[in-house]
Amino acid sequence: KRSNGLLKLKPTERAVGQCVDMLEAISLEGEKKDMLGAFVVACPLNGDSKVFKVGAGKLTHHQRRELWKMRSEHKSITVHFRYLTLTDDGLPREPICTHVEVH
Repeated sequence: KRSNGLLKLKPTERAVGQCVDMLEAISLEGEKKDMLGAFVVACPLNGDSKVFKVGAGKLTHHQRRELWKMRSEHKSITVHFRYLTLTDDGLPREPICTHVEVH
């Protein structure tokens, strides 16, 4: 029996990575939206440097549009993100951006 008074808790890990590329957001109809959809991030996890996508998650549409305009300067962006666990390959499961730093 389900209870409306309880919430499911999913503990998350946090990490920081360096942006190596950016991907444009795509609508459900397949059209480009002229805003950031995801970061491609390089991050050392468990002593091994990995490259993977991090969704733009907690960023507003305004922030995503502004970041997309400066995509040529993507190497100056540090991405803070959270994830559930690491996969067997050592990649973060469901990484979501929490905030960014532009240097």
